[in-house]
Amino acid sequence: MELSIEKMTVVQGEIIELPLTVMQSNGKPFDLTTMTEIKFCIEDSNGDTLEKKLTDADIVVDNAVLGEITVKLAMADTLLLKVEDNQSFDVKVSNNVDELLATILRIAKFERLLNVEAGTC
Repeated sequence: MELSIEKMTVVQGEIIELPLTVMQSNGKPFDLTTMTEIKFCIEDSNGDTLEKKLTDADIVVDNAVLGEITVKLAMADTLLLKVEDNQSFDVKVSNNVDELLATILRIAKFERLLNVEAGTC
């Protein structure tokens, strides 16, 4: 679930920051205060999963109480994205960086929110 219903557009090869709000299933912001790992996942052009993590400094928590984060995508990341409209992605929130020990507290689905275009320059 996402707060914004406006689509975001990314051009392959650009450096971009995606502002997102993690929501509860009831539509209220998910409090990230005690979370130790946040993972952004999107399918890339090869069918693999491109992942960005809080613990790798690829995600910044802007306002924990309001569930606001920013996902940083480097040039190499956006070059991997498939050119396609209406792409979906997930944000997984947990309380442990070790996935074997973690309790997954929220998997927020951002449906059909991202358009990726090929660069022409």
